[in-house]
Amino acid sequence: MPILNPKRHVALNGRTYVICELLGYGGSGEVYRVTQDTASYALKLFFPFYDLNLFGATGLTAKIRDSMAFQRSEHAFLLRLSHPNIVKVHDAGDLVLQQREQKRLPVNGVTTLPVLLTEYIDGSPLNDAISHFDLNADQITHLLRRLAAALHYLHDTCNYMHTDLKAANILIRKVDHEPILIDFALCKNLNSMEVDLSQPTRLIGDWDLFPKELPTDHRLKAFKTKDGTRQTLRELAFPTLDLFQVGKLIKAILSLLSGRMNDRDIVYLDTIADALTRWESAAAWTTPDLVSRFARLGEEHFSAFGVPELSAPTSTERMIMIPPSIGVPLTRRIEQIIDTRSFRRLSLIHQLCLLSLVYPGADYKRAVHVLYSYNLTRELVSHLYTSPLFRMLFDRRSAQQLLVMALLHDINHFPFLHVFQESAIPGLDRVGVVDLFCDGEATGERAARKPSIYDLLNDVGIDPPRFKRLVFSGHHEQINEIDAVISSILNSGVDIDKLSYLFLDGYFTGVRYGGGIDYPCILKAATIVRVGGDERPHLAFGDRALQATENVVMTRAWNFRSLYWHHTNRALMAMVLRVVRNLYVKHKRDVKEYLLDTMWLNDVDALKYLDQQYEKQVHQPSIVAGIVAERGKLYRRLYTVRAGFGDDVDDALYRDLRPLSLDGELELCGEIAKALRGFLRGGGDSAFEIDPDEILIDLPRRDMDSGGPVYLVRSDGKAAQLSELSEPVRSINSSYERLTKRIRIFISPRLASVINKDARKERRKEIQTLLVETLKVRGKGSTQIR
Repeated sequence: MPILNPKRHVALNGRTYVICELLGYGGSGEVYRVTQDTASYALKLFFPFYDLNLFGATGLTAKIRDSMAFQRSEHAFLLRLSHPNIVKVHDAGDLVLQQREQKRLPVNGVTTLPVLLTEYIDGSPLNDAISHFDLNADQITHLLRRLAAALHYLHDTCNYMHTDLKAANILIRKVDHEPILIDFALCKNLNSMEVDLSQPTRLIGDWDLFPKELPTDHRLKAFKTKDGTRQTLRELAFPTLDLFQVGKLIKAILSLLSGRMNDRDIVYLDTIADALTRWESAAAWTTPDLVSRFARLGEEHFSAFGVPELSAPTSTERMIMIPPSIGVPLTRRIEQIIDTRSFRRLSLIHQLCLLSLVYPGADYKRAVHVLYSYNLTRELVSHLYTSPLFRMLFDRRSAQQLLVMALLHDINHFPFLHVFQESAIPGLDRVGVVDLFCDGEATGERAARKPSIYDLLNDVGIDPPRFKRLVFSGHHEQINEIDAVISSILNSGVDIDKLSYLFLDGYFTGVRYGGGIDYPCILKAATIVRVGGDERPHLAFGDRALQATENVVMTRAWNFRSLYWHHTNRALMAMVLRVVRNLYVKHKRDVKEYLLDTMWLNDVDALKYLDQQYEKQVHQPSIVAGIVAERGKLYRRLYTVRAGFGDDVDDALYRDLRPLSLDGELELCGEIAKALRGFLRGGGDSAFEIDPDEILIDLPRRDMDSGGPVYLVRSDGKAAQLSELSEPVRSINSSYERLTKRIRIFISPRLASVINKDARKERRKEIQTLLVETLKVRGKGSTQIR
């Protein structure tokens, strides 16, 4: 039976109201519609029924008295609330109960109860309103956004926490379907400007609105049964408790949304709810995060995103063409980046170094690669916005950051970068290299008073430390979920970098393994999933893309064999490496000098530069002198160590040579030179002298594997690595080094004229024995070599 009767007159602070009807009741009291003249109001009569459940109704316990006393002090602050989606509190005070009303209470001795007078909302609770008012997707999207805005005001402007967020406390106004947040009886004031945060307080409310995953003795749950300070409550649960309850609210209404919203947005809301209903995850959110996530609902956000770089190509001011007939739309931001002096360097650097000595078309530039990577990322993001987790994590700002990172992921490149990486040169700090090319000093932007790469990165919210971490650090080293996603898109088993260069390398060389990759399938199947024990978000693909992703991994392996590890290309790289080691390790020249002097040179001119510096240092031409103009000056293969092909001796040679240090490699070249003199004397040439520089060992030192994990989403919705689902990929991964790498011994053209190609083939076994014996003499030979 209601505590108050209809037509009962209520006096509150000099005004009289008439009870019309009971609107509802709950754990903290009853709500009535009251009138004054012709105006209607809602009167909230506070009585802590929750406390009765906790402490029982045997007499009026001290806790119940304390709750009512606390509520009286708390009501004063609610009068200050002013937001269109929060119920307006008009008055607060005490209602003197009549004797018959006192008898209706479950405890004795209560003569007055705290009351709140608020505006009357003619509407229905959220869960009922969805059906009663036949709300459509736009209306539901609007009300969720307005609810988030109300909480943003409550949390970030007022520093109040509602603590009782549920569908019954969100009324949808009948006249305009606007959501109104009501029932602030259990609200907590955590504003240090209004209350002393050292004051004791206690949480009362429905246990179902508290996280069950927390242990019974968790300090937050202790607030239900005993006092703690407001400061402690703020640290433990503000605004997390309200956000957790929003997650519960979304879960409660999801089933009502079917047929009203598209499945994509329902799954997206479910993803938000999953994040919010896990306490640890919800604790990482802020209310502005909720505002941002709800802002991504609706068709207008799904189709346009608000990111200029993702607009249709016809709407951009300019388009740049790259081979083969690919139009890359440019916005002002992207145009600013590609017009920097630092980026312009990439138009000089060969993507495939000097592989054009083998494949004449392979002289395309790194700028083409990064522009294509950027364009692929535009397409990828357009598809990823169908991924609920991507849409939840990313907003306009972070989407722009991803696009800019795709364009700049290779900004650290310079002529023969990979050779220098294999050289172990002291002082070649990759972070320092990035600073050199991006801070605007060395590249000239500062002097020209134009923005540097770092300035333009800062415009989209990326500072230098974050930029370097995204470029150089692994997925597990990223410090937030957005960066984990960006890292996986830039650097994983199937990433935009590989998708770009595998296609372009095949196109320009004519070795078209990459031409068979199903790019539309891969891009359309892209999504974001949580992987690993720490559930970090990572790029993944639907299982319909299994064969397409298989093709990417296998194409990369075959490209290493046919292109990047082609014996002529590796001979050239071994020659350059010998010169680089001589200049910058043996003679300790400053590698920064090389970076500055070759900043505006292409690879051919950089090769000439190295030869000139060598001649100045050593007073004789280097082994790379003239090799571009005269192919006959290239070194030739003496022997290729092929591990894993059934030759036990080659297997043992590979194991012994693979861990060889650079210094050990140089020593071994000298030993092989001595052994070859004996080899040639056996052929009748007793006076033949061999310089150690005429022997090169090509032992690729860059870490090389299958490129990182590739995740597929199985039909059961769980993520699995491609290698778990694909036998061909398992085979590739298990023998990647064997399939992609060879250890080769190269000899100078002079030696090759003596030990010609036919002789090398005929005497392969003798050369193999020579290498085995040379290693044994050095004490490095394997006991498995016989």
